[in-house]
Amino acid sequence: MSVSTAQMAAGRGPEAALSTTSSRGPASQPDHGNVNLTWLVQLHWAAIVGQVVVIAAATAWSGVTLPLPALALLIAFEIAVNLGLAMWARRGRVTERGIAAVMGADMVVLTVLLDLTGGVSNPFAALYLVYVALAAVLLPSRWAWALAGVSMAGFAALYLNERAFGRAHHVTLEMRLDQLADEYARTVWLGFSVASASIVFFVRRISSALAAREIAFIPLHYQVVTWAMKSNLSYAARTDEFTFAHHFKPQ
Repeated sequence: MSVSTAQMAAGRGPEAALSTTSSRGPASQPDHGNVNLTWLVQLHWAAIVGQVVVIAAATAWSGVTLPLPALALLIAFEIAVNLGLAMWARRGRVTERGIAAVMGADMVVLTVLLDLTGGVSNPFAALYLVYVALAAVLLPSRWAWALAGVSMAGFAALYLNERAFGRAHHVTLEMRLDQLADEYARTVWLGFSVASASIVFFVRRISSALAAREIAFIPLHYQVVTWAMKSNLSYAARTDEFTFAHHFKPQ
């Protein structure tokens, strides 16, 4: 970084140049809402991949018959919406209310997915806690509590739906009772593991990103080249810091 002769003639030294440079830094950073939405988009892609893998595995290796056309339509909807969210994160302004709305919609989609794949008996209902944990990190307390209420309402809706239409009414089980118990135990472990790993991974990554944005980084070195000269001369600074007499020019 160099200080021009015009700055020196006006009585502005390196401090003025430093203040000018540092004032442009925060303006170039993306808003918090956009960064948070970018993390949610990444979570959505991970969730979509996980849904496809779990549905394919359940169809191929278990005695559970799932409503595949409805699930395929729901996953296609998730992909289309996530592409739109990614574009919004890059080009639009995202507010806390927008983040809360996206996470509330995520819980609605999760509720529909759980209803199609076993209802309240589906061990992947633990994934509600992933969104609650992320809401506690990303959003103010009022929105976090609101989303916690949405998760409770979603699980309650699953229970009431099963009271009205029967338990796991979208799923057909073709296995003995002992096989069902073993399969359920394995699925409970898998759902718990996925929820735990998701909370640790995304909460730690997002917390680190938030902390990095809040900490002031103080540079340890500023490279400054200063020339003292008569007021009727000018000199164009060089990036290699060489000074040549024949480069001085009268103003």
